[in-house]
Amino acid sequence: MRLGLVIALMLFPVAGLAQDVPPERVEAFLAVMAENGCRMDNATADEVMPKAGFDDKDEVKTIVGMLMAEERASLIDGQVIVHGGSCGTTAPDYTTRERFLAGVAYNGCKMTAEQSNALLPPLGIERNAVKPLIGQMMAMGEVSLSSDNKTVYLEQSLCDAFDGMAEKIAGDKMIEAVKTAERVKFIKYMEKSGCQMSHAGFRAAIADEGFNSDLVYKVINDLSDEGLLLYIGDGFVLTEGDCF
Repeated sequence: MRLGLVIALMLFPVAGLAQDVPPERVEAFLAVMAENGCRMDNATADEVMPKAGFDDKDEVKTIVGMLMAEERASLIDGQVIVHGGSCGTTAPDYTTRERFLAGVAYNGCKMTAEQSNALLPPLGIERNAVKPLIGQMMAMGEVSLSSDNKTVYLEQSLCDAFDGMAEKIAGDKMIEAVKTAERVKFIKYMEKSGCQMSHAGFRAAIADEGFNSDLVYKVINDLSDEGLLLYIGDGFVLTEGDCF
């Protein structure tokens, strides 16, 4: 029986399937997934699953639907990817493309070159892989560049599909990576603003410059604690980077 599982999952809702699946069948399914890199495309579903005893397409769809509802599986880029059970807590072997898409989606569907220096390493992406990857994705219409070629914008449907994937790949490392990126962005902004800013001026700049208001104030407090930012009068002065 040809399952065409991934296509079926995209075309038909899994929530409406009322079939009961015993826990041991779910665990057996996860074990098969783990043996196949914790991911499954149509070829895997058609060839591997029936041989492993999963030849009932409704049962398989129900299992995947249960796992997706429990956030233990995702339908990403034409594949079912499992994150728990026999796959453990270690992320599956995501491709460089998937890791990059996850990083851009995590950053609000766009990413500058400076932000990539902080956000991509936790996702396991080497710097020399980024430029050719962006070129390939531009040719496929998946990303676009700003007029100054400094910002990558992700196509919305892909951004939606990969939303939340970065946390599954990198975990808490992404939180620190985002904070590092915000720190870099703040320092660059202060450098171009003469290294000094009033509180009122910066509050006005938060929305215009696209700062994360909660995160950037944590960055400011960290810089102050490190002695790299001084509060003077009704504002502050940066003594880090080119302001030093």
